[in-house]
Amino acid sequence: MMKRNVDNIKSIIISRAVVVRDNHLLVCESPDKSYYYLPGGHVEFCEPVKDALLREIEEETKESGVIKQYLGYIECNFIYNNKEVFELGHYFTADIPTLKFPAIPEAYEEGLTFMWLHANEVKSSNLKPEILKTKVPELLNGKNSIWNFNSIDR
Repeated sequence: MMKRNVDNIKSIIISRAVVVRDNHLLVCESPDKSYYYLPGGHVEFCEPVKDALLREIEEETKESGVIKQYLGYIECNFIYNNKEVFELGHYFTADIPTLKFPAIPEAYEEGLTFMWLHANEVKSSNLKPEILKTKVPELLNGKNSIWNFNSIDR
């Protein structure tokens, strides 16, 4: 295993939602429009991951979310602002009952933009982390396996 300089590593825990309407996936577009990610965000110190997801949905959309099922976790790392980030992401199927497809939800956080990505576009999109481009279509096609995935560069 590669030895890392821990002074240049940031560890985060996140909680993310897979929200689907009419075979479309709700995604967030990065501020520079170079990639997509799922709604949700950082888990605060000692906050349960389910509570964090419901809080993030409320902060991002001003709507109440409903968690349906825990899908599992994805561990990944990437470079952000010249710092290596280790991310432990917890993923859930969820719903935001007041969202009406195909209307695009209004975003209430600076730099946040939502959009609906058709299921057929997921594999060819720039959805991050990369494994979601495989796991989300499997989920939409009825394959309901536990997501325990590690994509850490070694």
